[in-house]
Amino acid sequence: MLEKHLLWPNGAPDSNGITEAERVENEGWHYRISVPELIVALPSPELATGAAIVVIPGGGYEFASMENEGYKVAQWLNSFGVAAFILKYRMPNGHYDIPINDAQQAIKTVRARAQEWGVDVKRVGVLGFSAGGHLASTAATHFDSDLTRPDFSVLIYPVITMDEGFSHGGSRLNLLGPNPSPELVKRFSNDLRVTADTPPTFIVFATNDTCVPVENGIRFYRALCANNVSAAFHAYPDGGHGFGLFGPGTAAEWPEHCQKWLAEIGILGTPISSLALENYSPQRTLRRAEEFARVSSANLSVVCGEMKKCMAGKTVHGTGRESLAYKIHPFRASHATAPEGRWRVAGGD
Repeated sequence: MLEKHLLWPNGAPDSNGITEAERVENEGWHYRISVPELIVALPSPELATGAAIVVIPGGGYEFASMENEGYKVAQWLNSFGVAAFILKYRMPNGHYDIPINDAQQAIKTVRARAQEWGVDVKRVGVLGFSAGGHLASTAATHFDSDLTRPDFSVLIYPVITMDEGFSHGGSRLNLLGPNPSPELVKRFSNDLRVTADTPPTFIVFATNDTCVPVENGIRFYRALCANNVSAAFHAYPDGGHGFGLFGPGTAAEWPEHCQKWLAEIGILGTPISSLALENYSPQRTLRRAEEFARVSSANLSVVCGEMKKCMAGKTVHGTGRESLAYKIHPFRASHATAPEGRWRVAGGD
């Protein structure tokens, strides 16, 4: 079920000056957005990992491709336990700070309501396509505090530079205007903003993209490597631009590669429903619980309490404190008391 929330419930602190009514064309292209929204799509409880991603559709800073690069992406993320928050952001319309203000507000909102939505505040990332990829990379390089810094970023055929020789002309024009100053071009050329604090990044391009040159991805990847930031760069031979989840040929493999990368950098953890398997001994199951708690920052007592019914009648105890058998989402660990000492399996070998 999707839930729509006003991004700024009390009204945005600034305006993009658009007064015409929003319109929708081409099966989900939203033009003239002046009232931003955050659309929440949560995974089923048994799949939930606690990870969260703010999804930012592209559209050249003129529209937002909400269907192809929003709703379909949220459904994919939910399928492997990631909570998706689709950002319908305001178009700049001559106000270049408007989109990044909305993106930062979205990240802060997800963290502020993390307990309500069952997500881990330390695993909130951004995923953007095309101009939405520029906005996602802006969020990853222009953050002003831990609250607005994404923990990772996924950039799909993103606009990165505002250098006129390699940028996407429409995105540059719509964001910066017809005659931007050299200082403004440099400010929003996000390859020049990378530091050691830039979050881990996954980048996808098709080398035959004639809309946004692959040089955008190369520049960002080089900057990440130069600053010792964990990064992955996938350049597929075919796909062009705007393929979303469903690229041709090997480009269709990027969602699988992305999911594996998210797991590799510790974002996904393990759904609690898959921790205890019938063919696992209590000891091996407990070790899986310990590893899950370590990776996810979940409270081990919560994990073990949730697993008790899966352990063939064995009972999990803590040395020094009785285990808590709260049946709650594993990442709402603030509801539980941290266990003391080591854990053992009563009646185990």
